[in-house]
Amino acid sequence: MDDKDALKKLVRGWLEKASHDRGIAETLLSQNSPYTDGICFHCQQAVEKMLKACLVFLGITFKKSHNLVYLLDLLSTVEGIPDIMYEHIECLETYAVEVRYPDTMIIPSIDETKEALISVEFVEIEVKRILNSHGF
Repeated sequence: MDDKDALKKLVRGWLEKASHDRGIAETLLSQNSPYTDGICFHCQQAVEKMLKACLVFLGITFKKSHNLVYLLDLLSTVEGIPDIMYEHIECLETYAVEVRYPDTMIIPSIDETKEALISVEFVEIEVKRILNSHGF
């Protein structure tokens, strides 16, 4: 396997993990799960992994971080990012840490949870567009 194939395999791995997070979120929401905090956490994780897939493919080094704005800012150094993409990821930022611990716990409403999934869908479309435009 050459370097380009290895890179594509790694990127597909990031995207597959993102797909799993999205699938978990969609499944729980479709079952009317009361665990909206967990659903939103998986939405945030899906987007984080999608952005990291782009960064890896484009050869952009990033530090270990759950900060979606940081990751998108890095991506914006080589790709034009529409403002609406920032709007979508900003709504997911609080779901990386705050929903996981009791001292900062928030419980998103059903509407907020549905909005989180819409944001995942939007980011996924943009990530696919970016990857395809760079030859993935």
